[in-house]
Order: sequence, then C-alpha cells, then structure tokens
Amino acid sequence: MSCYNPLITIPFYSTSSWYNVPCVGVYFYGTSNQTFVEMNKPGRQEIFVYVWEYVVKEEAQADFERIYGPQGDWVQLFRKGEGYLGTKLHQDVANGRRYLTTDYWVSPVARDAFRQQFAQEFKELDQLCDALTEKEVFLGDFVSRSTRPWPVEM
Repeated sequence: MSCYNPLITIPFYSTSSWYNVPCVGVYFYGTSNQTFVEMNKPGRQEIFVYVWEYVVKEEAQADFERIYGPQGDWVQLFRKGEGYLGTKLHQDVANGRRYLTTDYWVSPVARDAFRQQFAQEFKELDQLCDALTEKEVFLGDFVSRSTRPWPVEM
C-alpha cells in the first residue's frame, strides 16, 4: 500500500494506544492494511528482513525501478506469499545506480515457504531481471528489533 493522501488515515500502534495517523509520505510496499495492523500489534518484537544490493545498468534504471518498486513485479509476486509484509526500495545518494531492497516477512519460515511454493515464478522473474543489473549481492537475513519498520510519524 502506498499512501500519499493526508485525508486518509491508517491505524498505528504507538506506546500503548492505537492512533489514526495521516498518510503523508508513508510507503507500505506490498502490505495490506490488515497485515500492517497485525505487524504493529502490541508485543510484536521482531520482523524478518531480507536484504539485497544491486548496481543497475544506466540504461535499465527506469525498468529496474518499475519492476522493484511499490507496485512492481516483485511486490506482485511476493503478495502471493503468506506472511509477506512489504518491500522498500532504497537508492544510494552517492551512486544513483546502486540500490538496496529490503523485503519484510513475518519470519524466515514464511519467506522460505513462499520461495518453495512459487519457485518457478521466482526463477523466471529473477532471470528476466538479470539483464537489468551489473551486480547483485545478497547482503543477508536480518531481524528488525523495531516494532514498526516503516516510519509513519514525521
């Protein structure tokens, strides 16, 4: 869900209360509102994060951003998976052709189940995207200790 409209509010848990906060500059790539509410419930301690680095061919940047962006092909595929929370695409300020993707899942088990269930679709999309990059590096599996991986308070 991408949210640019300040007239729309989303439920958000902070400290010990639920609030409705304006959707201004808030990006929830791939998450449904229900998933967002579930991941922000009190007591949620960890969110699994899957991180990749890419150096994109100059002529392929627009295609890369479209495919890896908020409504892109990867997000559409990941949304089929149980436990997918969302994706963020980050562009390096110093090197505009360098990107990081952070994919959020409820657990590594959920991510691995998705990879198994949708192995063929994943492989086909991955092969298609190989032509867009000069470098692709898996940076690792991480755990976010934050209860809210997406900043919603400005």
